[in-house]
Order: sequence, then structure tokens, then C-alpha cells
Amino acid sequence: MWHMWRAVSNLKNVSFTQLSADQIDVCATIWSKAPIWLGGDVERAKDAIDFILNRFPDTTIKPHTKALMHITLGNIELSAKRRGEAFAQFRAAERLVTIIEDEKQLVRVLAAIGFSYLAIGKDLLTSRSFLIKALSLAERVSKDQEEKIRTELKRRKISLER
Repeated sequence: MWHMWRAVSNLKNVSFTQLSADQIDVCATIWSKAPIWLGGDVERAKDAIDFILNRFPDTTIKPHTKALMHITLGNIELSAKRRGEAFAQFRAAERLVTIIEDEKQLVRVLAAIGFSYLAIGKDLLTSRSFLIKALSLAERVSKDQEEKIRTELKRRKISLER
């Protein structure tokens, strides 16, 4: 909680124009996940992401950053019970998977899509497919991401074994 409060309080007076797309991605994630009483603000998170996605051409935003922003927007929509809007954001992230070159970032995006599809109630096979791809790639390129995925699978009591 302390770290989240410090992060939110440091972002209180930040202008979107001062931040890069990567920084907005991090800020929007913090604003969307922090409780209101700690300074969380989902509307500000949405505004920040909309600002970046509408201000910069696709070529200036890294594909994984753009995908993660769509996932954050999808999670915001899902928490507001707007499943259709959430699904559209997750699909937008999914369409970017093929152009993500950084394998460590690809692991993050694949896992986020897999867990997001589980949360929205997308069929289990599609969710499993993304999570298996993420885990398989993480085993090769990012042990810390592999551990995060395994921890989350265990927390949710999900097995990817056949």
C-alpha cells in the first residue's frame, strides 16, 4: 500500500504532455489499480491513454506499450461491467501481438491477454493458448516473468497441464 500511495501522490500534478507513451502506460496502470482513497482515478487513467493513443501516430508508440494500454483500458471497462467494450480492447491488444519484437515484452502481453480473457469469460481454450505461449516463451527469455505467471496461475488455481 505504501508504494502505491507514494506512486499516486507523485503523479498528482503531472501533465500528460510531460510524459512519454511508456510513462503514461505506467501512470495509467497505477491510476487504474489504486483504490480511490489512495488517489486512484480510472477516469484519469482512461484520459491519459486516450491522450497518447489519439495524439501520436502508431509508428511512435512501441507495439507492446500500445497493447498494454489497450489491456489497461479493457480492465477498466471490465471493472465497470462493460464486457463488450472490454473485449474490444483486449482484441485490439491481441491484434498487436504479431508485431511485438521484444520477446520479454511479448511475454507480458501474452500473459495479460490470457488472464484478461479468463476474467471476461472468454472460452478457456483461447485463454489457455495465450497463457501457454506466454509461459513457454518466459521459460526461455524471462525467469522473473515465468515466476509471475506461475504465481498468478497458482493463485487462481489454474492448471495448464492437459
